[in-house]
Amino acid sequence: MHGPGGNIALSERQEEAWKLVEHENMSYEVAAEMMGITQDTLENHLIACNQRKEDWQHTIDWMKGNSSSVETE
Repeated sequence: MHGPGGNIALSERQEEAWKLVEHENMSYEVAAEMMGITQDTLENHLIACNQRKEDWQHTIDWMKGNSSSVETE
């Protein structure tokens, strides 16, 4: 990840940004900018999540396919 706090996971930065919004009466846009959260960061995170979901779905489908062939043997 790039920008300030790049070594901190996105979810941790989001949590910190929400704390700023709640406790410092700051707008989310300003808090997100301070935590290095950009639209690009969020879009890239969403792409990665979707890819992981696809990977897990392929694994589930593979297991279902293998389990039925194992049961019939």
